[in-house]
Amino acid sequence: RGENGYRSYCESDAITYTMIRMLRGFEISVPQIHDLRGNSTIEQVDASLEKKERELVELIKRSEKLLGKVRYVRKSFTRIAEELGHCVIRTIPEIYRLQKTKGGKILLSPSVVEATRKMMDSLPYSYFSIRVSLESFLGESPLTYNWGLGITKEDFEMLGLENSGEYDYSPASRIASTIIVKDTLLPVTRDDLAQLRAFVLEQGFRLKGEVMIRLLSEAHPGGNTRYYYSIIVPIE
Repeated sequence: RGENGYRSYCESDAITYTMIRMLRGFEISVPQIHDLRGNSTIEQVDASLEKKERELVELIKRSEKLLGKVRYVRKSFTRIAEELGHCVIRTIPEIYRLQKTKGGKILLSPSVVEATRKMMDSLPYSYFSIRVSLESFLGESPLTYNWGLGITKEDFEMLGLENSGEYDYSPASRIASTIIVKDTLLPVTRDDLAQLRAFVLEQGFRLKGEVMIRLLSEAHPGGNTRYYYSIIVPIE
């Protein structure tokens, strides 16, 4: 140190500092840099950069997938203005769905529990899903439904998930669709489905599958919780 108390650096110190900062700029850890600078060949330095390259490529892939999902969800939000209080016709992709309840009871078989863990780890690609049978949808008795977790086939395969019989499959379909807003998460009531039911009956559509209800999002205007649901039924 000099008389003023500051440490003095020479040109070689500046070069060394620059090299260390460069390696840190590549997000190589301090212990790794210490090892590389202590005893390493140029091949070992290259191997460290190759490892970082693989990590970054994988990070970019994950980020691109996540960006795609963010755009997909935002696109679903744009449908709120179009479908809130209205019914429209559109198409949906192939879907896998894990049923979590039956007869009001949670399914707890080991295979379902393991599949549930994988689906929860798959968030935000998976989503909360309710299904109502056509018999219940078209009938007059109190509504019966089950809930579970859904995911598009594209995301299912992209995440490397496998179906050993725990998931129900729904093909790509033409659907009648609407969006509702509720101030409670559950239960789903017959009134919630009344508009879509009246629409498909009025149009004379032939219904091809169960009613599917997806929780799009929640919001809290003025501190009051609002749940946005997409309600669809396959038609032909």
